[in-house]
Amino acid sequence: MFNLLGKSLAEYLSDPLIIIGLILLSIGFATIILSRRITRVARQSNEIESNDAIFVTIRVIGILVIIAGFVLCGLFVIYYIINK
Repeated sequence: MFNLLGKSLAEYLSDPLIIIGLILLSIGFATIILSRRITRVARQSNEIESNDAIFVTIRVIGILVIIAGFVLCGLFVIYYIINK
């Protein structure tokens, strides 16, 4: 069964760019979710404001990692279409 760009799901997920992209997406997503807890540990305080510099920086880093993951997955698709 061919679903993704004329490839099966197993063939699609076995490409190194897709694997690295999915890993970056999961790391970025986890970073964003855990940013408040990381900030609490860094500040050693339970009260964290939404405009805290460390909190915002960690969230921005998570967003950038997610964007990098999407770019890698997109590069694979573009590379596959060009070489087809």
